[in-house]
Amino acid sequence: MARNHWMHMDARQTECLRVVGVLLLLTFIGVLCGVALTSFASDPPFTTDMPSVALTPSWPRPAAPPFPGAAVSAGSAVPGLPAANFSAILPKGVVLDDFVFLGKGNCINQQGQNFSGPILRYTSTALPDGSSPECTKLCLLVPSCTGYEVQQAAGSCYIFADGLFHPSAARGRLDAKCFWRHPMAKDTKTAFQGQEVLPVPKIIWSYWSNRPDSPEVQSLFVEACKASWRALNPDYEIRLLDESSLHEFLTPQDLPRTFEFLTVQHKSDAIRLALLLRYGGVWVDATTLMTHSLQSLLGSDPQIRTFFSLPPIWEDESLRANDTRVDWKDHAYNWFLESPPNDLFIRRVRDCAWQFLDGASRHDLRLTGMFTPQQLEIMKRLGIRTYLSSDACIFRTIFEDRALWNWFHSPRVRIHNPTGRMGFTWMANMTDYSQRIFHRVDQELAEEFITDEGLFMKFTGDMRKAMVLPVNPLAIWCWRNTLRLVLDSIGVDSLSHCARSGFAVQQRPM
Repeated sequence: MARNHWMHMDARQTECLRVVGVLLLLTFIGVLCGVALTSFASDPPFTTDMPSVALTPSWPRPAAPPFPGAAVSAGSAVPGLPAANFSAILPKGVVLDDFVFLGKGNCINQQGQNFSGPILRYTSTALPDGSSPECTKLCLLVPSCTGYEVQQAAGSCYIFADGLFHPSAARGRLDAKCFWRHPMAKDTKTAFQGQEVLPVPKIIWSYWSNRPDSPEVQSLFVEACKASWRALNPDYEIRLLDESSLHEFLTPQDLPRTFEFLTVQHKSDAIRLALLLRYGGVWVDATTLMTHSLQSLLGSDPQIRTFFSLPPIWEDESLRANDTRVDWKDHAYNWFLESPPNDLFIRRVRDCAWQFLDGASRHDLRLTGMFTPQQLEIMKRLGIRTYLSSDACIFRTIFEDRALWNWFHSPRVRIHNPTGRMGFTWMANMTDYSQRIFHRVDQELAEEFITDEGLFMKFTGDMRKAMVLPVNPLAIWCWRNTLRLVLDSIGVDSLSHCARSGFAVQQRPM
């Protein structure tokens, strides 16, 4: 009994000694790590391509550390934590993303809200433009970082790294400056930089699906639009394709795999990109009535590319006020495009559009996995919805490549508002303008159409439904009205078109 008792005592003592030994070893390792970290922090900071400053907390350190489990207050600095010396691990070389100044004031998001998450402040070296090299590079190290704010009076900065807050504008205190992070997936430095640009071939492309159930007046209106192109641009070849003629110019390999299953609108989106990439030229939607030549719009310099864009007057004003990262000119519409053949920009847009059209979801841009949360948020600001998938691809192509972004915002790109001097008045009063265009002769309106050199009248689906479809087919070629007055003034022979339709020119019956 006694022997067994002492054997059990020896085993327990041995186990206790092992536990004590492990604790002493851990304590020794902890001391060594503390000494190493102290020595590392006291070393000179690592040299980078930007002035590096040892980042120190901008708050006073309390006499005692906070009690365990203390909560971090939202939107305020974390007390009692020593700042690490990030200078030793900040990347060298070129900054991959751009950090763009939004203005003086605290950063806000699209909802007009300030950041409400926890923040860490760091001492900051202010550059002449107000940016912080410390927070710029620290933000680059954190994938979820979307921007930062600099508070000049305090000489500090802090980043937004919760992945949810996207700074989109600045508002409030004047001693603060807000910067948003513009992620750049590419930088195609050779894109449109310094090399000769091929001329745009003098071809006008369009597509119209003549379904058996299409109203006669709509087909006649498309014919009138085509006649306006031919009269004003005699040196251009006009190629208005339909289902039968399409395959004379494109093969199945030129189109998305899902082409035969697409809607007419998505087919048209695919056709325009495939044609421009292969042949080059100018794409114009089939229901666009021209009153001025392409030469007056495009000019003669092949180095300058023209895009159409419209001020989004239908957007929420508060949304525009709360997001100054972009403006209406950053939404280029796909109903008018020009390019030389095999163009880099069109190829990138084509690749994006094919990914969308061949994907599982063509009903919601958010479900495609093709666009970042930031891109989706900005596209909302620009009025780019799912049915404008090609516009979304144009935006993404420009937004994610630094060289293309800089090119699009340079003098080598012309952004044109096709509503001209008339603005949105004729679109906002469609019933009234339908009467003025198709049902009577309005000399004043005809004069506006003819003299407004910036006007390119695109009749959207809603506009055709309200303005064209209710009209008698005779109104297109045979009634004496404003439309015929405009067409005749630009060189279209409306009499011969009316004769071919088998009717005589006549006043509109009252």
